[in-house]
Amino acid sequence: MEGSGESAQMVEILTLGSISSVALNYIKKCIDDASRAFDLDVRALRVVVAESRERLGEFLDASLGGAGLAPQPLSSASHLYVAGRPTVMVVASELYDKGEAVVWGEMLIALAHAKLHGSEEYYAIRVLPPTLQRIVECGALKDFVMAVLYLVASGVKGYEATKFVVGRGYLSEMEGLFKFHLRITPEERASWIMAKGNPRAQALLALNAFKILANALPVYSSSTDGELRGLFEENLDVMPPELRSDVKRALFDVLPREPQKTFERVEACLEALREIVCTALL
Repeated sequence: MEGSGESAQMVEILTLGSISSVALNYIKKCIDDASRAFDLDVRALRVVVAESRERLGEFLDASLGGAGLAPQPLSSASHLYVAGRPTVMVVASELYDKGEAVVWGEMLIALAHAKLHGSEEYYAIRVLPPTLQRIVECGALKDFVMAVLYLVASGVKGYEATKFVVGRGYLSEMEGLFKFHLRITPEERASWIMAKGNPRAQALLALNAFKILANALPVYSSSTDGELRGLFEENLDVMPPELRSDVKRALFDVLPREPQKTFERVEACLEALREIVCTALL
């Protein structure tokens, strides 16, 4: 039933559009399994299951400001803080398009975010980190600065979520997921070729690559799978050497440093990527 709220193991599930009982039962089982493994209190959690990305987009627009301004998740399962609650969103049709294994891996990551980053402070950043504040004072446009903050913060939060999932025993599931996400598409290769000679475009591509690689780093660090490791390294090799060295320093020297809280990690990575960030924004 469209717009219906259900309770399975005390989690609210909101369905948008026509969802098959097979898909819905699979999603419920994933939530039950992961919530037990993660010791996740699902009573405060909302799960939105949409039949398509279009239906999910309508929900996000209505919940986060309307007029098509809401962010569109790239994964089949993702996490946001929506209308006062941590919300896991699943696009049911992609169970068949991407396959259950990929969607299951993405649900594990989304539920880990709900466990680790399930409050508004992680999604409504009102005070810029010092590195970005200095760049704003040098004349960078605030909207562009926020876009860069999104890329770096998403990488950091993704690193923390993936590390949590791997630590709970799901390494093989994460290997399968990131073999899917790390594969460079022809369009992505073309973007790097077209950006040659354009430092700003290259810098933006490098920041996006940092986000993807930061998400995958705990798997790369724990895995002996040759294909997975090769795909990770290929994402580094596609960058110009001067960008690659800064991204590698942020990934391997700064991101895993402990102890660090999330926003300390974000600021440390921004500082490590400062030359790339300045090139992208100024």
